[in-house]
Amino acid sequence: MNEKVVKECFASTMKDIGISDSYYSLEGYKEGASCIIKQNNKWLVFDAERAERYEVKEFTNVKQACLEVIRRFTYSKEDYDYLSGEFKHNLSEVIKLGTKTNAEPIRLVESLMLDKGVEGRKRIAEGVAYKATLAHKAKAKTGGRTKKNSRRSSI
Repeated sequence: MNEKVVKECFASTMKDIGISDSYYSLEGYKEGASCIIKQNNKWLVFDAERAERYEVKEFTNVKQACLEVIRRFTYSKEDYDYLSGEFKHNLSEVIKLGTKTNAEPIRLVESLMLDKGVEGRKRIAEGVAYKATLAHKAKAKTGGRTKKNSRRSSI
């Protein structure tokens, strides 16, 4: 599967849902965002804060990495299922149409974004913004460290 098409479809799905690209990066480190980078034939997903990488996970393909970013954006299984379902559906449609028409799949991405229920999209987009705000406040209180990465000094 073409990595460029997957990333473009992910970005278009996020845009269609109403999730700002300020919350994620598909091209490398972006402060305050969930990032996806390719390193040594693996895809890394991490949260970027204060020039550090937190909660790093490794994947074998970009689609799995995109699904991990979606997981980080959503609170409930229902929201994850909805948003990941949108992404998977859009991706399969782009691939199917690209095969049938011999058109460049990346050009089909924007034209295939389907208009779903506005309430679900709005709830997820607001949830992402709220979750990002909470994460930022929590990291500010701990000096940028998360529970997994913080060290306690023994006195």
